[in-house]
Amino acid sequence: MPQTLTIIFLLIVLMAILTWIVPSGNFERVDIDGRSVVVAGTYEKAPSNPQGITDVFTAPINGFIDAAEVVGFVLIVGGAFGIVNKTGAIEAVIAHTVNKMKKFQFLIIPISMILFGLGGTTFGMSEETLPFYMIFIPLMTSMGYDSLTAVATVFIGATAGFGAATTNPFSVGIAQALSQIVPGSGIEFRVVMFIIYMAISIGFVMMYANKVKKDPKKSLVHDISLNQELMVNSDTNIKEFTKREAMVIAIFTIGMAIMIYGVLRLEWYITEIAMIFTAIGIISGIASGLKQDEIVIHL
Repeated sequence: MPQTLTIIFLLIVLMAILTWIVPSGNFERVDIDGRSVVVAGTYEKAPSNPQGITDVFTAPINGFIDAAEVVGFVLIVGGAFGIVNKTGAIEAVIAHTVNKMKKFQFLIIPISMILFGLGGTTFGMSEETLPFYMIFIPLMTSMGYDSLTAVATVFIGATAGFGAATTNPFSVGIAQALSQIVPGSGIEFRVVMFIIYMAISIGFVMMYANKVKKDPKKSLVHDISLNQELMVNSDTNIKEFTKREAMVIAIFTIGMAIMIYGVLRLEWYITEIAMIFTAIGIISGIASGLKQDEIVIHL
């Protein structure tokens, strides 16, 4: 499987080749509220501008220059989440919630998927889910499900949320910035889609989980022998949820609420959103007791 940067470079090469094939053209544009908007019905052909080898190799740096604001935004937001992840607060609150729900087994799957979905839709939770597989596999098997149910609960939950992103800065934020669309526009539609995505995903996983619980032989991984190292008491893998983790979660929640309000009511854009994430990262690091060098490294 090629690396991400390899795929991007191949796309650059493909686009350069297409400049020799696809006819050139343009639309008239007008500035409306600081946005460059295409005027319908104004398309006209333009002289071709085929791209050569030098254009291919200068495209990356030109892209960074043209999208400097977006690049800086991604670096700052990524750094802020690096600090939040280092605190372990998100991992702790999810694990703590699941542990408390053990007495209500039928609610563990939907509630867990909603939590992962919220992580995916708000800040693009993806790789951050990796530690939870070690918690959910023994947990689900002890409840009569299989390892695939555990993987589906974590993976599908986060992915459904990511697919119906509401405030995810790594997808919605970047796309709206590049498209010159006002941040926060269309959030009502995305919230509705998030609810639909989660309902379908939870229903799908619950149907499979119940089928396996009634008849373990119907498990898709029934004949696969699990590594015994994974089959340990899940309690040993649960991170303690302390007051410091609670403070970080509170800071994160308040910060996201302020950001959403600013985008919807105060017309905030990339600069202000980056400010909020920077504050979330630094304040969370201080609240969790991280040293200044740890905060700087993960930022």
